[in-house]
Amino acid sequence: MDHKILEPIVECLKQENQLSPMESDFVETWNALVSQPFDADAARQRIISNNVKHPDIYKAIMAMPAYVKRPITELTEDDLKYNLYNQLVQMALKGALGSMNGRRL
Repeated sequence: MDHKILEPIVECLKQENQLSPMESDFVETWNALVSQPFDADAARQRIISNNVKHPDIYKAIMAMPAYVKRPITELTEDDLKYNLYNQLVQMALKGALGSMNGRRL
């Protein structure tokens, strides 16, 4: 998992004066993923928030072959980072498809 590929998207979004709700979620999810030291509690909260706000993304991640359903409190740091990364990828894909239809992320 090379999350650096998403860095240019984050940098572009940081230049925007006003972000859409999904763009804000993208930046906040990125911040949770790359925080040093990693804050597992903040990551759990971000994952839960994204799951509630973006049920389509949650369903897409649950359908992935490598996804193992466990209580969020039992997820390891690697599991949390994997989930955050996949949320970012799904948000980027959703944003790219939206921009092809004339909508922002």
